Amino acid sequence: MSVPVSNSAPLDPGRALIVGGLWMTAASGLLALLAALIRMASDHVHPLEIVFFRNLFGVVLMMPMLGRLPMPYDFRRRWPLFGARGLTSFAAMATWFFAVSTIALADAVALNFTLPLFATLLAVLVLGEVVRARRWTALGVGFLGTVIVLRPGFTEVSAGTVAALASAGFMAASAISIRKMSAHDGPGVITFWSNIVMTPISLVPALFVWTWPGWQGWLWLLGVGAVAIAAQICLSRAYGAAPTSAVMPFDFTRLPFAVLIGLVWFGEVPDPWTLVGAAVIIGSAIYITRREARLAGRPVTPIAAEPPDPETEDRSR
Repeated sequence: MSVPVSNSAPLDPGRALIVGGLWMTAASGLLALLAALIRMASDHVHPLEIVFFRNLFGVVLMMPMLGRLPMPYDFRRRWPLFGARGLTSFAAMATWFFAVSTIALADAVALNFTLPLFATLLAVLVLGEVVRARRWTALGVGFLGTVIVLRPGFTEVSAGTVAALASAGFMAASAISIRKMSAHDGPGVITFWSNIVMTPISLVPALFVWTWPGWQGWLWLLGVGAVAIAAQICLSRAYGAAPTSAVMPFDFTRLPFAVLIGLVWFGEVPDPWTLVGAAVIIGSAIYITRREARLAGRPVTPIAAEPPDPETEDRSR
């Protein structure tokens, strides 16, 4: 969903950072709430079905922007990239929705913070970007934080934790496809047509587990859609107010929000090792983001050419 940019005079850097940080913090709280709503909806319908309804709602809500997009659009030339983005985004949503419906919210969010680590690794393997010793070290430290959260051999590594990690990897792969697509198309075109592609992709697996939701299920699904829209608006405001590299660290406030919601709503007491591992991952991710911005000589988006979708962001939930 796109949010119009104000034509008012730009804010001074200090005020812009405060405004952008507040918008990003609001988005982080909404994304943590969104994860809780997905879990509640999963009590009524399968996570794959929630993914389909999320994409369907997205298409309906973006129809008004159709008149502002370049038409006719030669989709045939771009279908491999749109197909890759659709498949990876669907996989990211499916694994993320499964993760938040089966494991503690704090665990899922902590593991999702590995997204910048996977994105940097894939940028090396797929795009041929050069990563030097400092960022390799930061990557190693970040994945060490993941081991601290998972503690294989000491606790059971569940399907939900594997799904949370897989979601971060698929989100990173989707971001790589966006980087390639952004060489030819703007964010509006990419977002609109990607949602068009993802809707039928997500419908096919949903049909195998389909059950019609009752009135409570519909309420939770509508809540998912409404909070997703609100989170996207806040993200757009944050990226419009201040440089991405400046507001991205505020995204890590998702963890205390997730801890609070998990404790109050679901009675989940966070494991101390989860918090320790999350701190290590967050420190690594912040270093990588700052390092990329300094090397580029300007603020850059570390993983994507557009504000991330709220369910997969953040990042992306």
